[in-house]
Amino acid sequence: MGAFLSASANPHLAVKSRRSGSLDGTKSAAVKIAKDMKKLTTAAAKLKLRSKPVKIVKSASADAILEEEKKEQQNQVKPDPLPVPIIRKETRAEYRLSDLCIALGHYVHQKTAYLAAPTEIVQWIRLADRALQLNGWTLSSFICESHVVFTYSLMCAALEMFHCKNALDVKQLFFMCLYISYTYNANEISYPLKPFLVYKDRVAFWDNCINLSLSMSEEMMRLNQDHVHYCKILRELRIYAANVCVEH
Repeated sequence: MGAFLSASANPHLAVKSRRSGSLDGTKSAAVKIAKDMKKLTTAAAKLKLRSKPVKIVKSASADAILEEEKKEQQNQVKPDPLPVPIIRKETRAEYRLSDLCIALGHYVHQKTAYLAAPTEIVQWIRLADRALQLNGWTLSSFICESHVVFTYSLMCAALEMFHCKNALDVKQLFFMCLYISYTYNANEISYPLKPFLVYKDRVAFWDNCINLSLSMSEEMMRLNQDHVHYCKILRELRIYAANVCVEH
């Protein structure tokens, strides 16, 4: 009776004793779980150390297939390589610049028959070139292979456009082609007419230059841009240069 009264008189003591009992049970469960986790971790580590790497073993059939494929590749007949084309370069050593100039003279001589000799063309070219150098219009000589080919192409067209009655007409026609070559290919935009005039009629000279330039505009541009076409015209001129080689 006295114990009952003491318990009923102080109820907080009973609640506190119950809470302490539940906390003790929770702590013991947590400790047990921690011990179990440690055991599991230790066991897993031991298994990992004992485990061996798995080796991939090829089957005998796979090796045999690979060997057969290698043999088939080796036994395949390889096609013969394509023959390397032999590119023969054009030898230009046998045709000197002076020979090309004389070849141009041969062409004019055959077309007009007014020249005393094909070498007159060479003299006319050097005469105009020297006059321009002495007057300070150019520092170096204008005479080169491409300019001779260019003048030859103009002369071919000029002989078809204009009619020559004597040697002076031929000379004026050639100087006109040479003047167009200078103005088109050389460094200066224009050059004095005096070294190129045979007759004193400047107006007629200018009219003929304009007519020939307009008719040959496309051809002149093609000679400067199309290497194949340039080589074609060069071969045409070399036909007359062959006569020079025979004479030598």
